[in-house]
Amino acid sequence: MKVLCLHGARQTSEVFRHRLRKLQHKAPREVQFVYIDAPHELPISQHDDVATRHWWLRQGSAYTGMDASLAAIDTAWAQHGPFDMILGFSAGAVAAAAAAHLPTHFPGLRFCLLAGGPCSPHPATWHICPGGGRPSNGNVSNGRQHSRRNSGGGGGGAGAEGQHAAAAAAAGAAAVPTCVKSLHVMGEADRAVPIRASRELAELFTLPQVHVHAQGHCLPTRSADIAVYMAFLGDCLAELRGSDGAASAAAAPLPPQRQRQRQNTPQNGSAAPLPAPPPPPAKPAVAVPPPEPPLSAAEAERYSAAQEEELESLEAIYAFGGEFAREQQPVAATPTAAAAATAAQQQRACSVALEWRGALPRPVALRFVLPPRYPDAPPAAALVHALNMMEFSSAAQAGVLAAARGACAELAGEPMIYAAVAAANEFLQSGGCERAIAAATAAPPPPPAAAAESEDDSESSDSDGGSTFNKEAMRAATAAAAAAAAATAGDGEGEEGAAEAQSAGSRGAWQYTVGLVGKPSAGKSTLFNCATRSQAARVAAHPFTTIDPNVGRGWWAAPPPTEAEKLCASRYGRTPQGHRLMPLIVKDVAGLVPGAYEGRGKGNQFLNDLCDADVLVHVVDASGRSDRNGNVLEGESAYSADGDPLDDIRWVREEIHLWIYGNVRRKWTTILKRPQRLAAMFSGYGAPRWLVKKALDAGGLDPALPSQAARAAWTEAGLHLVVAHFLRLRFPMLLALNKVDVDGGAQQVDRILKALPGTGHAEGAVPLSAAAESWLQSSAEAGAVSYTPGAAAFAVTRAPEAGAAAFDAECARARGVLSRWGSTGVVDVMTAACMLRPPVLCWPVGDLDALTPPGWRHAGATAAGPSQPPKMLDCIALKPGTTVGDVFELLRHGSESGAVARMLNGEYVRGEGMAADGSARRQLRREHVVGRDCAVLKIMANRKAVWQGAGGLHDGSAQQEPAADA
Repeated sequence: MKVLCLHGARQTSEVFRHRLRKLQHKAPREVQFVYIDAPHELPISQHDDVATRHWWLRQGSAYTGMDASLAAIDTAWAQHGPFDMILGFSAGAVAAAAAAHLPTHFPGLRFCLLAGGPCSPHPATWHICPGGGRPSNGNVSNGRQHSRRNSGGGGGGAGAEGQHAAAAAAAGAAAVPTCVKSLHVMGEADRAVPIRASRELAELFTLPQVHVHAQGHCLPTRSADIAVYMAFLGDCLAELRGSDGAASAAAAPLPPQRQRQRQNTPQNGSAAPLPAPPPPPAKPAVAVPPPEPPLSAAEAERYSAAQEEELESLEAIYAFGGEFAREQQPVAATPTAAAAATAAQQQRACSVALEWRGALPRPVALRFVLPPRYPDAPPAAALVHALNMMEFSSAAQAGVLAAARGACAELAGEPMIYAAVAAANEFLQSGGCERAIAAATAAPPPPPAAAAESEDDSESSDSDGGSTFNKEAMRAATAAAAAAAAATAGDGEGEEGAAEAQSAGSRGAWQYTVGLVGKPSAGKSTLFNCATRSQAARVAAHPFTTIDPNVGRGWWAAPPPTEAEKLCASRYGRTPQGHRLMPLIVKDVAGLVPGAYEGRGKGNQFLNDLCDADVLVHVVDASGRSDRNGNVLEGESAYSADGDPLDDIRWVREEIHLWIYGNVRRKWTTILKRPQRLAAMFSGYGAPRWLVKKALDAGGLDPALPSQAARAAWTEAGLHLVVAHFLRLRFPMLLALNKVDVDGGAQQVDRILKALPGTGHAEGAVPLSAAAESWLQSSAEAGAVSYTPGAAAFAVTRAPEAGAAAFDAECARARGVLSRWGSTGVVDVMTAACMLRPPVLCWPVGDLDALTPPGWRHAGATAAGPSQPPKMLDCIALKPGTTVGDVFELLRHGSESGAVARMLNGEYVRGEGMAADGSARRQLRREHVVGRDCAVLKIMANRKAVWQGAGGLHDGSAQQEPAADA
């Protein structure tokens, strides 16, 4: 079914398309929506960027231009039609009603959905055109033909509305043909088009359906309203299918038996119906419980009073802690409009925050939905949280819900919510989650191919902490994934190639997070302090100085797309090389030790802390002066094999690999029973579906296989290969080769860089001296040196009188690092890490020629401000797949982190973009994916204004059409 959508006065098709997004999303797939613009462009209002449109003009007492509007609908019908329905709002509803008067001219038109439409100018007068009812295609700029029709024949002083009513009566066409069915939506609080005017429009249709809502001049999209629209669309689809089936049946030849029956059928329509076809074979009877009878008014009142009393008591109990939240709007028990309108079928809902002694990054609440017969019927309980599977496992969640539901079962007929919350809290605080997890993970099954391993293969397996895995298979998978990534590095695949598969939740501004990992005492906390330019992390030369993760804002340098961009303004400043500084989040977790994936050291907790990181930076003690556990080595043992940096690089990568592998392996028996669950095992790491699918495809494990086929085809080597690919895609790793300022550090770096290619243990490496950067930053803050982070040199401004020898030694060490490596490497590490998963850079501007910020022409420059407006001041890091519409919403609301400020007001109208070098300038749709071809974006928006009177609907006054959604 095709639906032609006509926007309201002072709107555009793009604005209307966005306002109907919820309706369009909920509509059946068979329904296709097409939007067109009205033909008459209105003057641009103040603070607007784009001209709006109207379906008619008003000149004095005459309406003009309706012939052009019918011609525009006629053109759309020829190019995109035929259409089965016209959906019109406000002035667009009048235009739709005018078209409904011409069902023969607009073939296929069967239905109308009209919202907030007046009956003036009268729709019956629009089609009074020369040529047997066909719209005129004459000159519409002055509306000569329609003006003659309106002014000729009496009523010259009666005004435009009176003339049209008289013309309609004279034409005898005040009613829409009966073949067009209609739904009319009107608001009780509509000040622009009073409800009586909408009823007048509805009376032109035969048996119109009417939906009255409590809002103003809008097409509301609340749940109850959507249910009404869906019911109407469903009826329309059913009628269309029925008519298509009837037409097919009429065209098909009848079998001989049916022909004889037809010959014996009297023509007066009194014949008995044809015998019914034989019934299908009977299916086994299934016991279905009868539906509960509806509540009587007295019962509904009694249950409602009991529920209100309990909820009020809960509000009093939790009044001071803020744990209780009651949902204001009742929840519809069924999706039908009738049920939504019946108080007895409405359900109350509330949520209570739970108490957990353990440290949770985000809260957990228990939500209850009360059925109409509560407390005689138990409430529906569910957990509400934003935790991933690593933070709150499915086994733990099931245990919490079982405790709550068990408490409810014991209190049938009595208030249950408080007891259910108490039971859930007791379960959490008594270690119930740990017991549930232990029960779910007890006696993990062997890997799929373990039983078939030969004795020779089992000897190559390593038993570490009780978990058996094939070490050679893991290392081979790591090398194979690295080789595959190198082979496809230049073919355009990756995240940008998967942009179409990304959901709305994985688009928008990218609050980039870099996770710092490595063994204790490698210098992670020092790097964190330097990257964030703070002293938030404790630094000491012993293991596990960091216990809780350190989180702060750091900076990376975005490579300039052109040399001219280096000369533009930058909100966060630039590096000495002219690169724009961009914010990111740096997260420093506790050090890893061998066996961390099994919980050794601080392992499991801190591995789980990495789930929200976009890339990992492995901080390596390149000097080799600390062992695997982070103990600093002295004397001759300083360069023993236990402190070999290459060994550290290998086992840290393997720890993270085995962390993911072990999480999947513990559920392997369940996965083999239901192979489709394999993909879900990788979703707890913040990975989008397209990324998980790509890793599974690369590893050769197909979740669509039936259970028996998966048991035969899936091997341990295959699972290791999937994990290796997933690790490279989801957690690419950069090596920060720290302590290059220590004796022998430079030689170790050269050795590492030569040995690294082909191992697959990292995606890149950068030399680093976090200690030198830390000293330079603190000395610059004290005024002893002049230094900018990322610079290749510094200058002494004031040497200290005390400790001159130590100061000179530090100066010499810092100069040695800068002269050998060009910088301390801190900014380079953050930048190289971001380039492993590069974000899409977007420069929002208000003018593509002047490159001024959005809204600059409204704000202007003050006397105290700059003489020249800044160019390309802001740059936003976006996730691949982000659309122009996503950028508009970001500029309208700002980002949650505050990195992107609000720059626009109003509603999206149109977008324009170009490449950073000024090429490829063109207009952009809201759905266009932002990339290099449209990195510089100008988004035009028109502000919504409060409706001040009905005059603007007709004569082009300054008021703007109200919103079309709630």
